[in-house]
Amino acid sequence: MRDSLNQGGLQSEGFQTPAPLPWLEQSWANPAAFFKGLLAKVQKTYGVSLKSDPFAHYDFYYDIFLSRSNREQAAFVHYDANGRRHPVTYDELKQLVDERACDWEERGFSQGSCICLVYPLGLDLAIGLLAALKLGLVVSIASPGRPYLLKRQLAALAPDVIATSSAYTALMGEHRDKLVEAHPKKKRAASQGQRPRVFQSGETAARLFDFSLETPLEPVEIPCDALYLHAVRDGIIALNLSSKDVFAAPGWSVALTQPFMLLSVFLAGATFLDVKPGICAKSPAILDDIRPTVLGVNQDFRDFLSKQSRDVFTQCKFWFRTPADDWDKGGWQAFVSQKGLEKRYTGVIKWHPQAGGILAFSRRRQGLVMETLMPSAGMAWQVVPLPEGGGLASPDFGRMTVVIGDEERMTPYLFVKSGVEWLSPESYVNQKQERFYPRELVEGYLKEIHFNRPFIIVPVNRPASVRTTFDLVIFAGARQGIDEAGLTQKLSDRIARHLGREYCPDRMVFQPVLPRLTPEGTIDTPWCMKAYATGRMNKTCAHPVFKELSRLKEMILTQQKLSISTT
Repeated sequence: MRDSLNQGGLQSEGFQTPAPLPWLEQSWANPAAFFKGLLAKVQKTYGVSLKSDPFAHYDFYYDIFLSRSNREQAAFVHYDANGRRHPVTYDELKQLVDERACDWEERGFSQGSCICLVYPLGLDLAIGLLAALKLGLVVSIASPGRPYLLKRQLAALAPDVIATSSAYTALMGEHRDKLVEAHPKKKRAASQGQRPRVFQSGETAARLFDFSLETPLEPVEIPCDALYLHAVRDGIIALNLSSKDVFAAPGWSVALTQPFMLLSVFLAGATFLDVKPGICAKSPAILDDIRPTVLGVNQDFRDFLSKQSRDVFTQCKFWFRTPADDWDKGGWQAFVSQKGLEKRYTGVIKWHPQAGGILAFSRRRQGLVMETLMPSAGMAWQVVPLPEGGGLASPDFGRMTVVIGDEERMTPYLFVKSGVEWLSPESYVNQKQERFYPRELVEGYLKEIHFNRPFIIVPVNRPASVRTTFDLVIFAGARQGIDEAGLTQKLSDRIARHLGREYCPDRMVFQPVLPRLTPEGTIDTPWCMKAYATGRMNKTCAHPVFKELSRLKEMILTQQKLSISTT
């Protein structure tokens, strides 16, 4: 445990054969002892006085704002559309949180009520999150930029109240009666006697959507123990943060990393730097100003930085990324060489919402792009054999499960033993850009916009590809004159706008036949998916007899005024 704060065993200069970390192994075996020791060490090392007591109670507000003496330090820094810098100190952030909490308390928000924060990453999200935790509310987060996805999230969550800004009120639909104003019309003085509410161990602090799971629209409950303790752990151990650090992760998914990322920074007393990739592209000079000491680099931001001569790593002591796809590992090593990062410490970090923060992290190595990971400290976990596996269970290969509260949760990730560490080569379920690809969600959207051709969405593993691709197969039948390129672009644009770019199919394929149907008149989806994936459908489409049969079917359907249902 002593080593966990002074980074013993977590940093190496160049390549060294990884050695076991006894303190980390002990933390997996006895999480309670680990977290009690961690918080005691934090208070002694950094001279702070925390009110939270592991597995007893948690006071997020006090530990973020009142436990530290230097409140003039920047807590949050953001840039406007013109590239102007706007710092907010911990004292100023506290005042904003107090005002928001006072307003919500006057409206009658009660401890345990569920509030959905509908904001993009920014100052409003940070204020809303901390105000909700001050009042003891159960927090959920939804993205405002994807109307259909937001509609489905709100229907599944059924929150007691929704907080958003006026820019997004039109998206609330039937939930508008639950809206509260993001900003009171007049600035109110926060009640000086308002005391933060304390979460008792085991109480739910968050209900979040985990888009890496096969059930992305089923909210996952996060107990206050995991939300608080994992945030402290992740900030210190995985992210290597102290109160002097400036943290930035431009373009990282809010759905996969928040509220954990914000809380990790604030509980470490560090500065959260909110810089949007789009603003960087518009005003590249910002790269000379941001100067993070800890930087998250995703693939898109890497590709942007590769085209820039400016050096954003001048003060960076550690930069991290997510596990790389097999086809992209060389791209990361080339990035290290291009930017002269051979002496900078780098690592890999994997957030997983249902695990309450970071699921796995790597040692920090100078310049080397390595893919081996270790499960997060203080987390009870195991690997279990695949359900369809017929052989003996192996402790060295399987899906990782984690224990959160009293519940064992299955993750979608395969872990393979590699010495004293682990490889996480891929998701067990079909994923795209770290998210489970929800065919049902995409199909639901296409039905809502009354797309009038039968279709299926098929996951395909092609010999030349190292990852699963998702094809939208449209049964055009004998209809002539379809603008395939135009329709493909139109559907892609609409799916990107209402669901997100990551849910756009990799390919759209127009088949000159109609689908096989069930006796009920719906598409025989399993048969059609198999026929497409094996190539049988393409052979059928090329046969003139089947083309004529499709033309005949279409004539019958038209005369009878019938249509083919996709369900």
